Amino acid sequence: MSAAFYYGQDIPIDELKAFNIVVIQPQANFKPQKLQTVNTHVFAYISVGEVIDPKTVPSDWILGTNKNWNS
Repeated sequence: MSAAFYYGQDIPIDELKAFNIVVIQPQANFKPQKLQTVNTHVFAYISVGEVIDPKTVPSDWILGTNKNWNS
């Protein structure tokens, strides 16, 4: 079993078909059907631990900041 994580915008479909599991970011506006095959399964990466705009969540949920990721 092999896996690839791709966080860019231009999805390299042919290259990623070599992997069994491919994780992409939802912001790529990519249709998973273009990559999904019998041997390749596509998943979306969604962070439940980081928020870019802290105003979007209750302040008591925020435990800290990550300056390296600006989140």
